[in-house]
Amino acid sequence: MKLYTINKQSEHKGVTVLIKKISVFSYNLSDNTLPNINKIASNNSCPETTETILKTRGFERPFMDIDQHEEFAVQVGEFVIAMIVIQERKAKRDDVSHKLAIWKQEMRNGDAPVTRKDERDQRKVIEAELAKIALPSRNEIEMFIDIKNQQIWLTTSSKKEIDEISSLLMSAGISLQAKPFSPVMEENLTEFIKVPNKIAEDFDLGDKASLVNEKAIARYTGQDLASSELETNVDKCKQVTSAEFEFKKAIKFSISNTQALTSIKYDKDAVIEMLEYEVEDGDLLHLAKQSIRIRLEALNLLIPNLFSMFDAMDESGGFEIS
Repeated sequence: MKLYTINKQSEHKGVTVLIKKISVFSYNLSDNTLPNINKIASNNSCPETTETILKTRGFERPFMDIDQHEEFAVQVGEFVIAMIVIQERKAKRDDVSHKLAIWKQEMRNGDAPVTRKDERDQRKVIEAELAKIALPSRNEIEMFIDIKNQQIWLTTSSKKEIDEISSLLMSAGISLQAKPFSPVMEENLTEFIKVPNKIAEDFDLGDKASLVNEKAIARYTGQDLASSELETNVDKCKQVTSAEFEFKKAIKFSISNTQALTSIKYDKDAVIEMLEYEVEDGDLLHLAKQSIRIRLEALNLLIPNLFSMFDAMDESGGFEIS
């Protein structure tokens, strides 16, 4: 499971990758219970790809690498954890180009004319042949389900992946709806850069941002987002498309016009102190669940506060922090 890999490998100088990406959704399910969600996941497990079925999607046990007897949907704290896998066999571009070059040379040797259409058609034939024997790519997307509040968090910001997952869930009786932080995200981010005191008191600007207008893109890293240079760029009609924030001096993240949280990192000790969490020793499965629970509890504190900050901007045009 990705989260456990992160838990073991990503710590560096006191800062840990929390969860790389989070997109927030609401959902509807007639029998909204853990047993039913587990049943849905187990009934829609991910099949293997074959020479005739090049793409598959479905659920896998989230802790299968630690305990193969764990369920498909596992309660960890206030959340249910499930994992969706998307597998696809695709030909490698270099292999296709190599095969196509051989074919073109053979055609030239036989004095056969080759049109661009012939080349496009042959490329498709080669791609289909090589895809049959290719090793499948594997994409794991964790799904964190808040049954009480009927929310689902997905660890992806890819529209293609979200559409795949939404289709899978819909076929299983789960209706997914995007839950944006703001309908005018770029305007809000621009205002936060221009007037930092409109940011809620538990948040601070980080040191990364992207600005854009019809002529140019400006990206900032490792800089004071309240600097005069940024203010000048904003005044030149540049719109802020993404910005980094820090929550309670413990969690850093970026948010953009995709509405997803990305590059989420946290200071492990600061988060544990913030949550007043009692860390306990145990076996590998216990440690994995505990690590994930800390991350989810931290996000469960961050995300509602982030919604509140953007709601205040959307409803009143901002607020002053005295």
